[in-house]
Amino acid sequence: MDFWTENGSTFTASRVSKDSEFLASTDNWFRPVFFYNGPDGSIYLVDYYREMIEHPEWASSNYHKDSEDLYRGTREGRIYKIYPQGKKPKSNLEKLSQESSHNLVSLLGHQNAWWRKTAQRLLVDRQAKEIQPELVELLTSSPLPLARLHALWTLEGLGLLAPEMVLTAFSDINPGVRENAVILSELFLDESNEVHKTILGLATDPSQRVRFQVLLTSGFLTSLEAQTIRDQLLFEGIEDPWVPIAALSASSDEAPRLLELAISHLAKKDSDGARLLFRMIGSVLGARQNKVEIVGLLTRIPRELSLDWWKSELLKGLIRGTRVSASTLFSEKDVQKQILEIFMDASAGLRQVALELVQLAGFPEDTHTSHLLKQAAMVAANPNLEPKLRNESIQLLGISKKTEYLSLFGELIKPTVPESIQVSAIQAIGLVGQEFNWRTLILSWKSFTPTVRNEAAKVFLKSSAGIDTLLNALDEGVIDPLSLAHRHKRRLFRNKDPLVRKRGQTLLDESEKSSQMVLERYNSIVSQKGDTEKGHEVYRRECSKCHQFRGEGKPVGPDLETIRSRPMPILLRDILLPSQAIAPQYQSYVIERISGGIDEGILKEQTQKALILVVENKKEIVIPRDDIRRFYISDLSAMPGDLENFVSVEEMAHLLQFLKTK
Repeated sequence: MDFWTENGSTFTASRVSKDSEFLASTDNWFRPVFFYNGPDGSIYLVDYYREMIEHPEWASSNYHKDSEDLYRGTREGRIYKIYPQGKKPKSNLEKLSQESSHNLVSLLGHQNAWWRKTAQRLLVDRQAKEIQPELVELLTSSPLPLARLHALWTLEGLGLLAPEMVLTAFSDINPGVRENAVILSELFLDESNEVHKTILGLATDPSQRVRFQVLLTSGFLTSLEAQTIRDQLLFEGIEDPWVPIAALSASSDEAPRLLELAISHLAKKDSDGARLLFRMIGSVLGARQNKVEIVGLLTRIPRELSLDWWKSELLKGLIRGTRVSASTLFSEKDVQKQILEIFMDASAGLRQVALELVQLAGFPEDTHTSHLLKQAAMVAANPNLEPKLRNESIQLLGISKKTEYLSLFGELIKPTVPESIQVSAIQAIGLVGQEFNWRTLILSWKSFTPTVRNEAAKVFLKSSAGIDTLLNALDEGVIDPLSLAHRHKRRLFRNKDPLVRKRGQTLLDESEKSSQMVLERYNSIVSQKGDTEKGHEVYRRECSKCHQFRGEGKPVGPDLETIRSRPMPILLRDILLPSQAIAPQYQSYVIERISGGIDEGILKEQTQKALILVVENKKEIVIPRDDIRRFYISDLSAMPGDLENFVSVEEMAHLLQFLKTK
């Protein structure tokens, strides 16, 4: 059970008791799924009560074919009534549906929310307009804030709310009533200048939630005074992450003006709130697809002499807004040239995001571009330069898709070259495409580190020619099946070509038996006590890229706080065999692109023109809908199924101890 406390424009939840649950059971069939506040003051708990609650779609194949295990407990669900010890609730309660409207008004201030809400619902259902005087009296005279609040919304539900009633509520001593009055004032913005004026006066209200609602509501107002108030509230509350969102919920025409204000107010003072605002402004500008605005922005970026952090955030937002809106504006030659100039002139802090911009826009075909690419090739080949600069130059050459640089990439995958350079060169080979000699990668395979091998496998899996080469190498024994990561093996198992699937399964021998052998090898640690500190190190190394635990890590998959209470054997099984039980919200989706390549991740967001997947380290992949050839749900977890290759038996004991320790 949690306490909710106000935290800026929203709330923070904290545990009532840090060391115990409000309700717990030793019965592992106990499945609490719903709480409800009852009219007698009790809390009603619905217990689903089943041995298993996994759906066949994501449960182990052992339970497919209508297993009886799925139905155990079907007739044993129950409802618990929970109330304070020694205070047995009433059993005989009057039926509110038979009460007069006059009596229902008196219940709008009841201490139990069930009575208040039910009384309000019945009054609105009846359209009991005759009670208007009583509701107005309640609004103006009741000592109970909740009664005044319900009176306000009941008047609205009956179609009886008037501007003067909202004005009365503006001056209420309770901030919650004032906040709701601002929401309801939106009904009268076009007909009452007094309402308009009074709303803006609440910009100095002592309650941050009231001020936040003023910021939202003033977005409907176009006056210069309203604009000034919005700006004031935005910069006063900039570190509240919801405030920039509220400010930009007004017309998108505000974005160019807000950019100028943000540069003058915030460019010299880096902060999380300022970064979010610049990123969001960039996203709005990208989505607007206004060429004059975007060209102006791209021209301005290299000329600004101030710090790079805000320019980087602005460009990140611009990229996201452009991708989500599926704009073709960046494919225009003059825009492409401007973007390429940003990359070539960018400082170290801006080059990576500028590179993403180049990848989005493409290259103009002219002699100037050829000259810039030749410069990049010289940088990439120079072993005396910083690896980061060389990597970015290799990535630029890969984005160009010029086959003339394939021989350079071939030189850069040799074992004498730093690992990060090899990775960039292999990624570039994957971008340039089919004309590379696939056997070069195969013959170098054994000299690759695991990181480089993973990138090489991704390149093979991008095309049918690459897949065929990879399968042949596995068949010839040139590539050891154990050197191929689980996520790459499953790409072969899920390939749309049945011949590829069959060859992959034959060559890689992925069976239920091998999974069971892994589980049996680790089962010996269930009764062992590991080292919590060493477990924390394993968590940071292997788990924090996709999971949070005690606030540490990236929230891609489930928060691991939620699994602490599971028995050790079940927790071990879920870690080693993650595909046996996948929660629906964490299902992995596979998208095959028309432009080539396959992306896989958890579906985070959808717009009319794009899908957004999220992968490890919370990285987002935006895929335009018109680039989707095939889209399907994977029956395998997004979590690696070969964790035994990265976490030893001893390390697993430490990890489990860390996850189970309070």
